[in-house]
Amino acid sequence: MKKLLLIIGFTLVQVALTMGQWTSPGNGTTYTLRDLVAASEGCVTQGGTNGAYYIHGDLTIAQNDRLTVIADDFIDIDADAGGILFRGNVLFTIKGSFVIDCEGIDVYVEPDSVSHLQIVLDHATEPCLFSRTKFYYLSGIQVIDSPVSFNDCMFQSFDKNRQKGAVLYSNSDPVFDNCIFQGNYGSAIACATGSTGSPQIDRCEFRYNVLSKENMPQLDFGPGNNDTIRLLNSRIVGLYPLVGGIFIADTTRTGDTKILIKNNFIGDNRYGYHQQGYAIDALIMDNEIVCNQIGPDPINDGSGIRLEGESAHCKATIRHNLINSNYWGISLLGKAVADLGTADDYGRNIFLNNHNSSSGSDQEYALYVSGVNDVNAIGNYWGSDTEAYAESVIYHRPDLGEVHGLVSYLPILTVNDWGVEEALPIQVEAYPNPTSGLLTLKTGQNDGFAYEVYSITGQQVLHGTAVEGMTTLHVEALPAGLYSIMVRLHENKVKSIVIIKQ
Repeated sequence: MKKLLLIIGFTLVQVALTMGQWTSPGNGTTYTLRDLVAASEGCVTQGGTNGAYYIHGDLTIAQNDRLTVIADDFIDIDADAGGILFRGNVLFTIKGSFVIDCEGIDVYVEPDSVSHLQIVLDHATEPCLFSRTKFYYLSGIQVIDSPVSFNDCMFQSFDKNRQKGAVLYSNSDPVFDNCIFQGNYGSAIACATGSTGSPQIDRCEFRYNVLSKENMPQLDFGPGNNDTIRLLNSRIVGLYPLVGGIFIADTTRTGDTKILIKNNFIGDNRYGYHQQGYAIDALIMDNEIVCNQIGPDPINDGSGIRLEGESAHCKATIRHNLINSNYWGISLLGKAVADLGTADDYGRNIFLNNHNSSSGSDQEYALYVSGVNDVNAIGNYWGSDTEAYAESVIYHRPDLGEVHGLVSYLPILTVNDWGVEEALPIQVEAYPNPTSGLLTLKTGQNDGFAYEVYSITGQQVLHGTAVEGMTTLHVEALPAGLYSIMVRLHENKVKSIVIIKQ
């Protein structure tokens, strides 16, 4: 299939071209890229060795106008064209509408200290659509009070010089379906300070973002709009010690925020899910929240779920999650309210191996209630089905003092009540680790698995399948550094593991 190229910027060869900015007239015109070449007075050109398009200055699609990128725009482009280049400082503003809905568009910025491309959807008068588009090395996509959908898109290696997230939303409800965010220097998706919005995220991958290694989350939500914030069927996988998974905050009493976190894998972050503020109502269900313990400080890092409430309206209903191998399983602070199960609606959460050594000796903390409110946590599995074991991993009023909440956790879910053993995470061994040449992957099952190896920037460097429960990889040709391996079983269970290549 022909690869379609959108090249934005200029090179020294094009310096003689008109470099001015251009704004469409706002009279209801729909433009293609070919139309802009004719109409934009040199701001948009087509040329070079591969016939690609260049945008040489600030470009604005005015209210009521539309830019539509179509396959016919690229009919003359060399299918084997090499790099996609942007050099310079361009602001691309959409006040009307921008639609990309054809196969294989790449928007590429040459990674240097002087090149910046920022796309701003500013009160767009019609819905915008980005479909099957790959964005590399941009300075951000900003969505201001605009309807927009991103379908089957990739966002990679965005810098954070202009904004804190690859996509920064303000008073908007952007839609993300089947997208990949990997190796970006800031958060993947973030809410602008003092703004609201309800992103709709489904079937997305968030891998190793905040490449700057700062204290930021991969997903940084603010107060919601009228709709519920939804994060569904997605994977949020971290790598760096200060980088969190999902953070949502309402610290200014903005309104009533609702958020649904369902059927996600959240693993290898500093923390899994952190909720903070006044009026946030969360439903957290059917997730695997695993190994969120890479932060350097066990006392303040590593909760699978952390609720920090300024009022009792900061609350969460937590059902049917696997919460495994975090420093803390669930921690409650301040006035936060958590519902982990009632007599009429069992929690059916599974807590396993949530250990840390913050007290100087190894302790297991499935549920830690530092807050003031009592907690219903009926019908969960705590790593054993005995009351004595549950009491040993639940820290509440009897352990912490009268000002802290009391946990009601009886009856306890047992293995026979719900297939706990079937829900346990897959076990993967990778050895030797570190390695300089051969690496063995081994699972506890014999029916084979698939694996993918990713570099620190999110590039896939190896992949394959094993017909049995063990295989050996040749990694001697890979550069030294950190790599993440995703192992997937036939039941679609996934485990990530980090290795060091020497």
